Amino acid sequence: MTKLRHVLDDRDRADSELRKLRNAIERAGEEEALKDIMREAKELLKRLEKTKADVDELLARASSTFEKLRAISLWRRLAAVFGGVLIFIGAMAITTGLFTIFLGILSGVMTPEVAEILGVVAIGLGALLVLSGFAHQLP
Repeated sequence: MTKLRHVLDDRDRADSELRKLRNAIERAGEEEALKDIMREAKELLKRLEKTKADVDELLARASSTFEKLRAISLWRRLAAVFGGVLIFIGAMAITTGLFTIFLGILSGVMTPEVAEILGVVAIGLGALLVLSGFAHQLP
């Protein structure tokens, strides 16, 4: 940001000098004594115009970069929220799997062997969800 402010100040100074030189060139006319001064002023004017164009291009690129950084920041926030949801769902799946295996809460609905397999699958899936959630939380 400091470099960008410095570049903006340089651009404003160059723009001011451009205006002064244009006005001086228009007022001076074609007198013989002023030809050398006019030639130097025209060269300086061309350099200042090029500098101004370069600064304008730099400002456009900097603006584009700042917009991309804002988008990335928003994306990281959304990924962190998604990671939190994954951690929550994974913790719930692990808890449900533990209840299924150790308390037999599904024993009335299905055979104990199937309930045990379902509990192990729920614990494994929950562990994957929690790990994926932590991966989304990292910067």
